[in-house]
Amino acid sequence: MSHFKDESNKDRAVFYHQLFIATLVLLAFLCSPFFPDPVSANPRYGIQEEKAPPLTAQTWVDATGNPLPSFNLKDHKGKIVYLLFFQDW
Repeated sequence: MSHFKDESNKDRAVFYHQLFIATLVLLAFLCSPFFPDPVSANPRYGIQEEKAPPLTAQTWVDATGNPLPSFNLKDHKGKIVYLLFFQDW
């Protein structure tokens, strides 16, 4: 059972609901230039194309868990290096 007395009231309610949603979408679209995306506002987001800082970790291990005497990024120049850092407190 509907709480509307007749179909015209139901149609009117649906119309106003759709008009409300359309108004919200339009307002969001019109206000978007005032709230720029932080990533697109700063094209140099992150450290892309920056030189890697020197690494100061005390202990290095390889992928199998074996200790390494040292690790220097200069030894891997021109290669993709994947580093996984974790800390035990």
